[in-house]
Amino acid sequence: MVITLSILSSVLFFATFTVARPAAKSAILPTSDLPSPSGLTLQYIALGVGTQNYTCATSTTASVPVPDGALATLYDATTFFSKPGHQSAMSSLLDSNLALKPNKDLDVLGHHYFVPPLTPTFDLGATLLSAKRLAKVPSPTGAIDWLYLVDDLSGRSHGLKAVYRVETIGGKAPATCDGLDTSKVLTVNYAAEYWLYN
Repeated sequence: MVITLSILSSVLFFATFTVARPAAKSAILPTSDLPSPSGLTLQYIALGVGTQNYTCATSTTASVPVPDGALATLYDATTFFSKPGHQSAMSSLLDSNLALKPNKDLDVLGHHYFVPPLTPTFDLGATLLSAKRLAKVPSPTGAIDWLYLVDDLSGRSHGLKAVYRVETIGGKAPATCDGLDTSKVLTVNYAAEYWLYN
């Protein structure tokens, strides 16, 4: 009986896994003026939660914050964002500070960070994308731009070829550096969907 239950559990696990993956692959990327992902296969849809980082040369109105990368945790939200009308799902996952709500149990998929000089990196452990920006469009809500990034051909990438950053919330720097501490990195909370392709 133990063997039978073990086999049944394995079959149920396999069935669950095989049903979940095609749902992600049939998901529709939010409409934008970014290039189409034709020829690519969707691997994951992640919820990125973290900070966009900026520096200031001087703390005056004549100086503007300069982008200095980002740091975010990537949560596997494929099942949330692959459904029609998924845009409302993000607000159900985040609190007012753009942090993941404590009662939302999403698995950590990986991390997004920058390596010198300023290379966006998406590290999922078994797969990694060292990227360069190919296209950007303004966010329709006034948040940070939507982006299309591809493999930078540095030889670091494996298992991923492209990523879209869409449905962004927050992340924009102030218009000027007036009154900001130039000795510190300015961090601005943000969240976004990251659609990761191979």
